[in-house]
Amino acid sequence: MRRGRSTPSPSRTDQARFDAIHRTGCVACRKQGRVTPAEIHHLTVGGRHGQKRRGHRYTIGLCAFHHR
Repeated sequence: MRRGRSTPSPSRTDQARFDAIHRTGCVACRKQGRVTPAEIHHLTVGGRHGQKRRGHRYTIGLCAFHHR
């Protein structure tokens, strides 16, 4: 496990999910009819920044604009 991270390194299954998310692109942009590259965004328990991450299975793809 990496230091300073709230989730362990992704397993092969998790990495396959991340690869699929990268291929799909940003979900927010897709809803607007655009296709943009995505970053992996981990959902949190409270739904707010600074809360504990829910894990690698709770991830979505967001572009840099929507991620930050």
